Amino acid sequence: MKKFPAEEFEGEKLREKLKDLVEMIPTKGDNIKVNEDKCGGCRLCFKHCPGGCFEIIDGKAKYTYPELCFECGACVILCPTGAIDWNYPEGGTGVVLRYS
Repeated sequence: MKKFPAEEFEGEKLREKLKDLVEMIPTKGDNIKVNEDKCGGCRLCFKHCPGGCFEIIDGKAKYTYPELCFECGACVILCPTGAIDWNYPEGGTGVVLRYS
């Protein structure tokens, strides 16, 4: 089995792979927020978000690509400091997968 470097599936490279596979129907509010005061910069959300929604800027997580969110909740489950506030988007909005 061929192994791929983890970096190929993080951040910008992951977003590039997914950009034509998902569509986001905009919400009226933010369903994910990062409390920068609590963020320890561990990079777990950046590394493990299946949509590549996070960036690390100045050592802190930023939720910068909500249009790629799969609404899985991995970020809030993995965050060791409780810095991520996560809620489902309102009905009729959120992620639409173009391929299954």
